[in-house]
Amino acid sequence: MKLSTSSYQCWKCGNFCLMEHKFCSTCNTIQPTRDELSYFEVLGVEPQFNINVDHLSNQFKNLQRLYHPDKFSGASEREQELSAQHSSRINKAYQTLSQPLPRAEYLLLLSEQVLTEADTDLDKRFLITVMDLNEELAEAETETQLAELKQRVQLTYDQLIRDAGEAFNTSAAAARPLVAQAKYYRSLLDKIRQQERERGIAD
Repeated sequence: MKLSTSSYQCWKCGNFCLMEHKFCSTCNTIQPTRDELSYFEVLGVEPQFNINVDHLSNQFKNLQRLYHPDKFSGASEREQELSAQHSSRINKAYQTLSQPLPRAEYLLLLSEQVLTEADTDLDKRFLITVMDLNEELAEAETETQLAELKQRVQLTYDQLIRDAGEAFNTSAAAARPLVAQAKYYRSLLDKIRQQERERGIAD
């Protein structure tokens, strides 16, 4: 997994700063966002699946306070634009890393193991199981049937996420098929919740 380690030149005073410095160390001017920084680097956490979500949340809140556009309301137009860019990227990074499945998919992306719609390496028995669950959802007539199905799907999804977390300790390649399976169960959970909304069942 390749992370950035370079420096950059301040757009205002020309001083060279380390990549992790978002404000110039000479003139203290906000600097542009850097696309080469991973979301983990943006939020200042280790690039791994098992992260401390409380620490992640604190990092997010601290960074949002630092870069919030309201703090730059009296600054130049350029600085206001940069503040908005940082705030947007921080939000996107947090949205991705705060939830286990998006975090897992992002780790696969960083490791060049990205999942695609064309992936066909899933076990046929698994795909048959998913088809059966979708049929069960389509045939569920009562609130009890829907709740029981949701519980089973949720338990399997949670287990797949735990297994993927363990597999990431070995390699992204080892985690990849488990993340792919978790995506199917996440999709099924979304369908179940949609059915609940349509039937007026409280989530």
